[in-house]
Amino acid sequence: MNKKIFSLLFFLLIFLSACVQERNEFDCTQGKTFIITRVIDGDTIESENTKIRLIGINTPEKKEGCFTEATDFLEKEVLGKKVIVQGNELDKYGRLLGNVCFNGKSINKELLVEGFAHYYSYEEVPELEKLQEKAMKEKKGCLWKESKEKYFLDKCIELSGFEFNQNEFTGEFAEFSNDCNYSIDLNRFYLKDEATNLFFFPAIQLKEKSFVRVFSEKGTDLGNEFYWGKGNVWNNDKDQLFLRNEKGELIVYYNYEN
Repeated sequence: MNKKIFSLLFFLLIFLSACVQERNEFDCTQGKTFIITRVIDGDTIESENTKIRLIGINTPEKKEGCFTEATDFLEKEVLGKKVIVQGNELDKYGRLLGNVCFNGKSINKELLVEGFAHYYSYEEVPELEKLQEKAMKEKKGCLWKESKEKYFLDKCIELSGFEFNQNEFTGEFAEFSNDCNYSIDLNRFYLKDEATNLFFFPAIQLKEKSFVRVFSEKGTDLGNEFYWGKGNVWNNDKDQLFLRNEKGELIVYYNYEN
């Protein structure tokens, strides 16, 4: 066998190996076994001294709507049970990152399917994105159920402006406008990215035919302009934006990829 053919075969084997690894990442065929002794929240569990973070998804934090429902769902699925975890990496908090499996099914996927989690695009698993799209279309779970509020049914609130820039903080903001002929109480509405950044609106009225703008940088709130105080929030390459009301119902959703 000459060197050229050998090289081609070598790179072909590497390519096939990568494809198999990508397919098997969420297939629940192999991994380490753990008995789950504690459910911390909707995407974090514990087995004795090992904390496990479900990869590819994010579930609501304690301050958000749907936190209890997501946590209860995960508890029902895994607490006290023997699960398989696919993954070997640790995050900066020392948690094992992985796909959690029980009875041959991915719990990570189940959380998406049932509408208790949204996908995390940085994992770059197209299957998870498709599962979220399906759950959104079917209005599954507490994350995607349709609001019955008048301002939602009337399609009053829209994302009227959006800039993301990690180099110039003052250029990063999200703007929402009210296209209806009545005011909307934004008290406890919250804005969120696909990670864990949260901004809660104070007790303000979004007046008819007006807008409100949330800057990512630090600053002093003035009129209809508010400051998150985070510096960078929105990723330059891809992210998701969620605006939810005080009940946790989705009012505005936007995603992008450059």
